[in-house]
Amino acid sequence: MQNDNYYPQQYPVNNAPVDNIPPADNPNKKLIMLLIGLATLAIIALIILGTFLIIKNINGGSGDATGEVDPDYITIEFDGAKFKVTDTYGDVIRQIAKQHKIYDWGGLMDHTYTEVTDIESYLSQYIKSDPEDYEGNIKNTILKKSDSDLPDLFISVDRTIYGLDEMATKIDDADFSIMIYPFQGNSVELKIDGHDLTTKKTTSAEFEEMFKEAKEYVSDATGSDGYKGYSFTYKKRNFQAAFNATDGTLETLSIKTHIGV
Repeated sequence: MQNDNYYPQQYPVNNAPVDNIPPADNPNKKLIMLLIGLATLAIIALIILGTFLIIKNINGGSGDATGEVDPDYITIEFDGAKFKVTDTYGDVIRQIAKQHKIYDWGGLMDHTYTEVTDIESYLSQYIKSDPEDYEGNIKNTILKKSDSDLPDLFISVDRTIYGLDEMATKIDDADFSIMIYPFQGNSVELKIDGHDLTTKKTTSAEFEEMFKEAKEYVSDATGSDGYKGYSFTYKKRNFQAAFNATDGTLETLSIKTHIGV
């Protein structure tokens, strides 16, 4: 029987010197090279994964309620757009314009939409409201779903300092408010810091669970009847929300950069 360790004897070919005969392949050497290759690929994969996780954390994580959110600014997600409620009207408008159409709304009287396309020209305008109206919202920029004719999010310039000169501030630099006010039974869906809110659906109890800072506001005789209201400061922003007293679901909410009067 042939020995398993038997190797056929090598003979010179055409009287060639024995030293020129190529050595037999070493199976152990091939295995080592294969292992080195696999280890290299594993290291590269770990580097790519680590880089992805770092970038994801820098960008604020997944954006859901369990992931990391910006500790300084409220993050809003609506109809595919994601933006932070920063310090000026211009900054917020620029954020949104990169992701979503923005409209000047004609209001209830004519109900027309004019898309804002020249953002910088639009933001170069100055406040020109009545000097006696310290919160004159002269610009009513809105967001709406592409398949809807109803406004969903109002982003308004706020004139928050009483007696401000008419030509003192560009709307680019102005304070602003964001309001969700559904029309004609329209249901508005959005996320705030990863929390899902839907008008006519989200309850006041759920809202309190989402925002631990939320404190119920008890209105006086001049306040609105039939609503349960909240007014509190959240991430240095004035946050207000109203819930229907009958079924306890969300009616409206607003976020303002200016807190004091």
